[in-house]
Amino acid sequence: MSKKKILQIITRSDWAGGQKVLFALVYGLKQYYSEEYDVEVACGKFDGQLIPELEKIGIKVHLIENLIREISPLKDIKAFFEIKKLIINGHYDVVHLHSSKAGFLGRIAAKMLKVPLVVYTVHGWWPIEQYKGLKRKFIILIERFAARYCDKIVLLCQRDLQKAKSWKIGKEDQYVIIPNAIIPELLSERRILKSELGLLTT
Repeated sequence: MSKKKILQIITRSDWAGGQKVLFALVYGLKQYYSEEYDVEVACGKFDGQLIPELEKIGIKVHLIENLIREISPLKDIKAFFEIKKLIINGHYDVVHLHSSKAGFLGRIAAKMLKVPLVVYTVHGWWPIEQYKGLKRKFIILIERFAARYCDKIVLLCQRDLQKAKSWKIGKEDQYVIIPNAIIPELLSERRILKSELGLLTT
């Protein structure tokens, strides 16, 4: 049986909460499911601690040169086509997105290319809650739109789930709650990994 290919995408390569969760998932897949899955990572600038940590465990990392956190129409369009090219060349079975910018561009690109499973993890709703008024409403509309382009939306807690529902982001059958407590030392709970990726069938 051939291995399934998983691509994890995140905007930045620093060592904050989202990056640590991504690393824990990648570590667990490498440690416990290396015979079933090949996992790769893609991100923007290679200027953060995430890159050497991934290299230590032998994970292939792809640079998406134009993927940045700030809104930049020209760079965002370029990043979108970089992501599409990467997915086309990689023939991935699962694309798992982290962070708002990578999540928006990556979900649309992956679904357009008919990737079998597209997962988006919400590392808190700060990208919405930092704004008020019209700007907040606009970001909510963007998240509603992007939610149509993924199979599963992973949330860290019940409160984040209730906010998603109140803002009408996603649908009931997309929601999965996975507490933000996945660290390498606790990965004996192997079902958590498959649940996070929407791969758990029972």
